[in-house]
Amino acid sequence: MPGKAHSAAQATALHTHEAPLHTCAHTIKRSRMFTIPEIQRIKQLLRNVAEVDPDDTVANRASQLSVDLETLDRINHLTDSERELIQYANSKREQYVLLPEARHAVNLEVELRPRQC
Repeated sequence: MPGKAHSAAQATALHTHEAPLHTCAHTIKRSRMFTIPEIQRIKQLLRNVAEVDPDDTVANRASQLSVDLETLDRINHLTDSERELIQYANSKREQYVLLPEARHAVNLEVELRPRQC
């Protein structure tokens, strides 16, 4: 809802009803044609990983692949490690989320953790 703040729990509820992206490393085949919405979804998942993953190497690789996928036909020339990175990003789709009207993704596992004084 525009103009209304969402709690992390509400955001989780919003995102868990999304259909999972069927892009496991073993299902991304070189001959498979992706639709533009599928490519956009992959790029968003990669950007979420890039913003919040604690492993800088993984975050940097995700960021670079997201940018590389802007090139037409790049999705059809993925390496095995890039396919695995997309699979990883897809596996984190319910943990690393972009909340409605937010500029940056959050790690819900960290956001929902009780704060210690």
